[in-house]
Amino acid sequence: MFNEFKNKYLGKSVDIDGSYGSQCVDLFNAWNRDYNGVYISCSPDIFAKGLAEYKNRNGILNYFKETAVNNMITGTVVIYGKCKFAPVGHVCFFIKDNGDGTYQALQQNYNNKQYVTVDNNPYDGIIGAFIPNQLVKNSVNIEEIAKAVIRGEYGNGDERKQKLGNLYSEVQAKVNEILGNTSNSVNIDELAKAVIRGDYGNGEERKQKLGNLYSEVQAKVNEMLGV
Repeated sequence: MFNEFKNKYLGKSVDIDGSYGSQCVDLFNAWNRDYNGVYISCSPDIFAKGLAEYKNRNGILNYFKETAVNNMITGTVVIYGKCKFAPVGHVCFFIKDNGDGTYQALQQNYNNKQYVTVDNNPYDGIIGAFIPNQLVKNSVNIEEIAKAVIRGEYGNGDERKQKLGNLYSEVQAKVNEILGNTSNSVNIDELAKAVIRGDYGNGEERKQKLGNLYSEVQAKVNEMLGV
């Protein structure tokens, strides 16, 4: 779900309230418009920090679950107070930790760029972190589902999409990540069988989907087919 949201708005200018151009709060409320059907105001503040400072009265807790900064997941809304990074406050979405004291963020109006970008932000200055309820409800073990997909338990094509529902994009991304990063957590025989069934396409498509497993899996395919 979050990946779909990111892909929809990345590089675009989003102005939900029609005031002051495309601000960071507009991207936050693009999520609310698309998935919650509401607009959440910073009021009585005029800056994004009010989303956290007035959380008990602005309705954010009806649609988001507050969490600790060290417990953020992809899609978590991150709110800054007044700080060196954000002099008047800021709101963005957490993507992933970078392991160097920063994290990757989806945001708008960073460095006065009034369009949506992906940048590296510091943790210093964060005053609130809120996970969208949609992501909390779907907080299943994506990695285990991805491994089951690789084993063939969710079928292919439309059957897989139907079985996974709104988890499809996230699970498929994890499948691609697993196949691209490690051969220890997957069964090469099962992958080869999936290739033979046509699950991984041909040529460059197959190479892209299998990543650094391509040579090993292709060798197993050739072995099974007697090539």
